[in-house]
Amino acid sequence: MPLIILELSQKKVKEFRLKKTLQNLEHIQIIRDDNIEHMDDIMYAVKGRECTMEDLVSKLEDYLDDVLRIKGIEVNVKKEELPMNRRLGFKSRRTYLLFFKEAIKFIIKNTHPSKVKILLVYKPNHFEFWLNNQFSKKIRSSKWSKC
Repeated sequence: MPLIILELSQKKVKEFRLKKTLQNLEHIQIIRDDNIEHMDDIMYAVKGRECTMEDLVSKLEDYLDDVLRIKGIEVNVKKEELPMNRRLGFKSRRTYLLFFKEAIKFIIKNTHPSKVKILLVYKPNHFEFWLNNQFSKKIRSSKWSKC
């Protein structure tokens, strides 16, 4: 009888170790994917040639595909007065892309949207984007009081 208990205990230990190993591997994959995404953004921003507004909008759309549309979240992007051929320098590309991504990440994390509407507008000497989302879950006000 004690031998059976010992074998069962060893089996449970092995299962636990395997489960922990798989969890660690998943965590490593998430970190790796985040690092690859971050490096891709840096490479995009520091390209030797100047990119256009069209390149930036394409990059934003790709990001929306990767984080919203793939989850079945409806996305509506409206573009107003965008000079698609306008060249954007390093600081502009980096700032617009990173700010946009952080805003989308915030929406996903805090509002669990079912639909996101985005308005991209170019005004003289600056670029604006407006985000509007529809929640699929009600957020308790106590969650906001911790911010």
